[in-house]
Amino acid sequence: MRPYIINLTDYLIRANHFDKITWISEPAAILDHIAVMLRTGEVNEMSPGKLGEILGSFEVGDVPTSQEELLKDLKFAGDCEAFLRSLVSICLAHAILNRLYNKHCMEPFQRKQAKSDTTQYREPDRAELMRLQELHNR
Repeated sequence: MRPYIINLTDYLIRANHFDKITWISEPAAILDHIAVMLRTGEVNEMSPGKLGEILGSFEVGDVPTSQEELLKDLKFAGDCEAFLRSLVSICLAHAILNRLYNKHCMEPFQRKQAKSDTTQYREPDRAELMRLQELHNR
């Protein structure tokens, strides 16, 4: 895993508190949740050039899934930019999930304890999850 992807996934895990997801037990549901959060958050604000840079930085094994599994969640309605954003979100979600839960990952995520970690994490309520899912399905 390239240092760029390690730093990016570290940032995304910390910024979105993906390492504190406890209310979802199914790995596929965690993956979907992370992809939706990324698609409606940070990835939505990135330029197409940045998205291409991220995709070009992935190495073999960074996105531990098959082509069929990766493409089954992608929808293409003629908008290449939206397709690219969805692809980057799904690839990043797979890389994040791999770093968080795969004990055999080459670069597992390690939470650093900050001296003044006063950020309070709040689990999203059902309405918020439904809104995020609706945005993802557009």
